[in-house]
Amino acid sequence: MCKGLDSVLVTVMKAIGASLFICFFASVLAQGASASEAFERSKFPARAKREAFTRSCEFDRKGVLLEEQGKAAEAVIEFRKAIEAYPSYAVPHSNLGNALSDLHKYSEAVLHYQKAVELAPDFAAAYCNMADALTKQKNYTAAEMACNKALRVDPGYVPAMTNLAEVYLETNRPSEARAVLIGATGLATTAGLKKIIQEDLAKAKKMLDVQNGSGVSLK
Repeated sequence: MCKGLDSVLVTVMKAIGASLFICFFASVLAQGASASEAFERSKFPARAKREAFTRSCEFDRKGVLLEEQGKAAEAVIEFRKAIEAYPSYAVPHSNLGNALSDLHKYSEAVLHYQKAVELAPDFAAAYCNMADALTKQKNYTAAEMACNKALRVDPGYVPAMTNLAEVYLETNRPSEARAVLIGATGLATTAGLKKIIQEDLAKAKKMLDVQNGSGVSLK
């Protein structure tokens, strides 16, 4: 369990009621997000139509499960249903962006990430995933801005750090990439992220070696 999770769950249950809480917590578990992050992102209005939110939550959970099974096209359908049921819930917008990115529909994905952060300005993961989609479109300036927004929300968010390093590598800034990756090294907790960091550090070193060999002075 996350640090301080018990008290957060009690707060959420009191705020939204036991039946809606069950749907909310199931969505949290399916997405791998902490309860505190998900609760902050959801921004439950006091007078929200709970039935609509429940439907949205259920559609979103189905979409996440489908995406985990590699069924991005089917997941898109469920995320669209979730948004239709409760348009002001940020999480389905971000998840729809993820599914669309899996389908290489990056322009549409960016629109939904933008909507997610409009609804929840502290949604670091949405900024981070937006940066990834923008990088794939070679829109490096916008991608760098999205990474920095994610890191302003959460300075220790490793996925945003690795995405930012990728932008630096793609724009021939290996020194900056190396600095970000070294900072991320001690924060990464999963094997996948650690592997990405080591691979990108190797790329940065290779680029720096080339620059040094060509007589470029590096600090």
